[in-house]
Amino acid sequence: NNTITPYARVRKEIQYGNIDLTIMYQDSRMHNYVNYIAPLPSKQIVIISLQGKPFKNIADLSGKTILHLRGGVFYDEINNDKTITQYEVNSHTLGIKMLIAGRADAMIGTKQTLQSAILKIEKEDNIKILLSEPIFLEARTPWIQVSKESNSYLDIEKLKQSFLQLEAMDTFKTLTAKYSQSAEVK
Repeated sequence: NNTITPYARVRKEIQYGNIDLTIMYQDSRMHNYVNYIAPLPSKQIVIISLQGKPFKNIADLSGKTILHLRGGVFYDEINNDKTITQYEVNSHTLGIKMLIAGRADAMIGTKQTLQSAILKIEKEDNIKILLSEPIFLEARTPWIQVSKESNSYLDIEKLKQSFLQLEAMDTFKTLTAKYSQSAEVK
């Protein structure tokens, strides 16, 4: 059974075995609670802002407000910078709408997820969202992770082999291409 769980709740749910399997970035706070099965294709972490309000580097964000997904930890240099006001949002779509409304200066997230949120808003609201050049921070790799407390029997070695087979067939690249939209965070 596939369920969508708010990102902020996933860590706790997987610790207690209420979620059997998840896809998340590796997090040192979770090492004792999960078995890492396989890496998926890396995602680019970016900071976006509206056209005409560019940021060239992290230092330019000093004194500004940046949005991020509730519970998300994207980049230590930003997380630890007390001169940057950080505001958590429940969805990427909400964050983009807040950016458009002028309630924040920038948003951080994965390039692909932000692109999807932008496309959704453009389609629903019949508008075109123009962005400044993004700040590319790093590429991070999401991992398939299984709860060590899961009540379901999951054969870890069989899962690992299955993911290796899927990777060898370029399944993840094919799925990424299929479900990625054409919105362009440059």
